[in-house]
Amino acid sequence: MKNTLDQIKDLKKVSNKSKVKFNWDFWKEMEKLMNLVETEVKKHILSKFRVEYTSYWNSSMKIKINDSDKAIEKLITCNFTYNKTDERYGYVDPQFLLNEIWKKTKIYDMWKYSILDSDKITKKFIKMLISIIEMY
Repeated sequence: MKNTLDQIKDLKKVSNKSKVKFNWDFWKEMEKLMNLVETEVKKHILSKFRVEYTSYWNSSMKIKINDSDKAIEKLITCNFTYNKTDERYGYVDPQFLLNEIWKKTKIYDMWKYSILDSDKITKKFIKMLISIIEMY
C-alpha cells in the first residue's frame, strides 16, 4: 500500500509540459515567420480591402483598414506573444487586438503553436484575420 502511495506522489510531481528545449535560434525563426506573414498579408489582405497602412516590427504588426465601400474602418494589431519559457521551448501565441470607432477593444487569441510550424501558423493567421476584418 505504501508503494502505491509513493508511486502516486511521484506521478503528481511529473509535469505534462515539454522538457525538450528549442535548439534553434528563436529570433531567426521569429523573423522568418514575420516575413512569411508579411508576404501573405500582402497577397490576401491588400488585394481585397482598402488598407491605409501596415507596419511591421519585431513580433507585431498593425493594419489600418478604411474601406468606405464595404463600411469597414478598423485598426488591427497582431502580436506574436511569448514569454521566457515559450522562447526556451519554441512556442508562439498569435493574438489580435481589434479597435473600432465607438466600440470596446476586442482581443482574439489563437492557440499556442510551435514556431517551426510557420506554414500552419500563417494559414490560420490569415483565415482569422480575414474573419475579423469582415466581422461587423
